[in-house]
Amino acid sequence: RGDRTTDIQNIASILVPESIDSENSIWQATAQQVMAGAISYINESVFYRGRRNLGEVTAFFNSGVNLQALMEFIKEKEPGLSRFTVESFNAYIALSERAAASALLDIQKALRPFRNERVVAATSATDMDLRSLKYRPISIYLAPNITDITLLKPLLALFVQQTLDTLLLEHDRRSLSVYFLLDEFRQLKKLSEITSKLPYVAGYNIKMAFIVQDLKNLDEIYGETARQSLMGNCGYQLVLGANDQATAESVSKSLGRRTVRYKTESRTIELMGLHRRTKVEQLRERDLMMPQEIRQLPPEKMLVLVEGQSP
Repeated sequence: RGDRTTDIQNIASILVPESIDSENSIWQATAQQVMAGAISYINESVFYRGRRNLGEVTAFFNSGVNLQALMEFIKEKEPGLSRFTVESFNAYIALSERAAASALLDIQKALRPFRNERVVAATSATDMDLRSLKYRPISIYLAPNITDITLLKPLLALFVQQTLDTLLLEHDRRSLSVYFLLDEFRQLKKLSEITSKLPYVAGYNIKMAFIVQDLKNLDEIYGETARQSLMGNCGYQLVLGANDQATAESVSKSLGRRTVRYKTESRTIELMGLHRRTKVEQLRERDLMMPQEIRQLPPEKMLVLVEGQSP
């Protein structure tokens, strides 16, 4: 039951990620706890046998009845529920009317994909064992229509996170290498669990690549400190130009500086009409590539920053 509870908490934290806005994070943390309690309840209750899925969790939160009263009723009628479920229900029951409404709104927003019947049908059962990725060559493509990305964003984030968590459960040196290529990484919302586990994935034969348009978008989701940590855990950084000044300046700073030798020559005419030539040689430092040079990088060229090596 302990492992199950951990899995449930991870699912809730993915579906309702905490933002870097400290004010909103209070409500989001509450929403995480309440959602985790509902998922736990659906897994435990005899009334949901044979239909334990996120579609039923979504229906639970969209029943239209007073959720606090419903949780009180469930606690009374089903005394065999786990301590985790009961405590999660109690946390929601204790909220003020305004706080309860705010938490419920966050939960309903997070579960919006599971109000779609096709999504519910596709996620109610599976014939795929994600652990098999480590033992036989398998390719999985997540390629939703552009028009569906907003709706499916929580589902995509959940799949990527659960896949990584499954692969990290056991350490087997004989396992195959698994490669995650996450294009448009910022579209997956905030995946704090992935960024925090980056330092360890290499030991499990897991490689990850993140493709982003600019660094400012990552800063809006993760904050500058977490973004720098993410980049610091990447052994290779490939730069195909930059469209914004902030990214160009960051890349320029990462490339470092070089010493340039400048020679100047001046001529003066003395009183007798003779020319006098003076040569001066100076050593100056400049950026290896200035921000404007990075923004003007030709499309056929690429900058490669390798850990422990010169660019």
